[in-house]
Amino acid sequence: MFRELLYELTRGFAYRAIRHPDMPKYTLWLPLLVYCISITIYYGFGLDFKWLGENGVFAGLQTILSTLPGFYFAGLAAVATFGGHGMDTTMPTPTPSITIRVRGTFIPHDLSRRQFLSYLFSYLVVLSFILCLSILGINALAPTLPGFAAYMETFSYGAWLLSIVEFMVGSALLLGFCSMLITTLHGIFFLTERMHQPND
Repeated sequence: MFRELLYELTRGFAYRAIRHPDMPKYTLWLPLLVYCISITIYYGFGLDFKWLGENGVFAGLQTILSTLPGFYFAGLAAVATFGGHGMDTTMPTPTPSITIRVRGTFIPHDLSRRQFLSYLFSYLVVLSFILCLSILGINALAPTLPGFAAYMETFSYGAWLLSIVEFMVGSALLLGFCSMLITTLHGIFFLTERMHQPND
């Protein structure tokens, strides 16, 4: 029962488990490339943004992110109910596939265009929701962070540990944003061009 519940609650990340020769480009390499470029620009040019506070970067991000889960969910609903020709036809070779659970058994399943887009938008819904909650949590804790930083600096390696934690949290958020950006652009390409091409 627990395994089935875990399967259902984590299905929003199934997009990353789709098997296709091109999928690693969209789920791993391109997000990593954008991440590396962003880090290089930030540290290479010595940028120092105001991250926290009323006019900080995170406050602006929270405003933007709060709208994205609903936007992506509307896209998911549209894809799931759209009656276009060929939406339920299995995609051409090499066909993207995924493992699904049917009556307690895990089996491989070839995807149609509707299913592929459903997984894509499901991933964007969950990812944007997690990023939104993360930014909301950081903004809520912002008033306490200077005091916590001052406390950590009283220890021998406190400042170093604090820098590591800041870098890890920032990297996790940036990787999430990079993945959301690449997946969104991939979805735009698929909706505007790829899905209108013939299967043969």
